Amino acid sequence: MGWRDTEHTSAGKNWGTAPTLVEGIPAKFIVPFTVDRVQVSALDECGQRRIAVPCQPAPGGHAVIAIGPEWKTLWYEVAVRGPSSDALWNRFQPKTAIAATPACLASH
Repeated sequence: MGWRDTEHTSAGKNWGTAPTLVEGIPAKFIVPFTVDRVQVSALDECGQRRIAVPCQPAPGGHAVIAIGPEWKTLWYEVAVRGPSSDALWNRFQPKTAIAATPACLASH
């Protein structure tokens, strides 16, 4: 793999050569919504929902999302049902993001 630019924001199409080795890492995230409002899905390489990932309750009425290699994916969707507070949600959004397009989406 090689970076397309000096800021390291994208690898473009320069992902290296086969075989590709990726590893799902275990991680837990606490989101500021109750478990009954949060729906998490493990996605396939084209962004399609493959399987539901259960959430657990956390102190303060929040939900815990636990991801890891058991879901056999690198991509997840988190959906929050019902009204939300933009101010509260914005506190938890990442400041930077790196996006990659799987081959099945590159032609769209």
